[in-house]
Amino acid sequence: MSARAPAPPILPLDRIALFLDLDGTLIELAPRPGDVVVAPELLSLVERLHTRSSGALAVVSGRPLDSIDRLLAPLHLPAAGTHGAELREATGAPVHLLGQPLPGELRDRLSSIAKELQSQWHGVIIDDKGSAFGIHYRLAPEAEPALRKALDGLVLEEPWHILPGHCVYEIRAKDRTKGTAVQTLARAAAFAGRRPVFIGDDRTDLDGIAAAVALGGHGIAVGGLNAPGAEWTLPDVPAVHDWLRRLL
Repeated sequence: MSARAPAPPILPLDRIALFLDLDGTLIELAPRPGDVVVAPELLSLVERLHTRSSGALAVVSGRPLDSIDRLLAPLHLPAAGTHGAELREATGAPVHLLGQPLPGELRDRLSSIAKELQSQWHGVIIDDKGSAFGIHYRLAPEAEPALRKALDGLVLEEPWHILPGHCVYEIRAKDRTKGTAVQTLARAAAFAGRRPVFIGDDRTDLDGIAAAVALGGHGIAVGGLNAPGAEWTLPDVPAVHDWLRRLL
């Protein structure tokens, strides 16, 4: 169990490549995705790590890339957005769109489900990312059984599937994951030849951890995430920040 794994040791920044989840790992979770706060101290820390690792640091998030860039402005780091459907291999590099858009009929059905729930629970939030669709219920946890029942009634064609997360159900493609993002980024110039280290706190991060381990690297599970492939664990976001500072 990852929750019982030891804390990670201090790893040499000139030999590793850091792949960092955002929400719940680098920044605290918030009731709404737009409510998160990024402290200037975190921006400075991430920028220093990116410089000291010679560019071998990437943010790998379920958020779209434009949302990642807004939160981390003025930084434009190597990153994977929407679970690998959007990819930027280096600072200043073009963004590659790898995921197909959600079919219109499926998007309409998901919007209808969410709006029906919103008529009863105003805390249900829609998060349409183009190639993925999230329905959040952190502000209305009592809506979860009805949401789950409605989603269970969907018949999804390949490659679409439903993935539960922290107070969210997300519909996305099976073939674009944080794992495929790590595999692609690990071949980029700044990352090649280094041991990948993936840090994440949610079920969507399990693919990233597995990919890092398969490439000869390591996984770090945050907040008690049950990640069988994770060699180490950190209890919360402040502990992640502390460990990253110690790398410097």
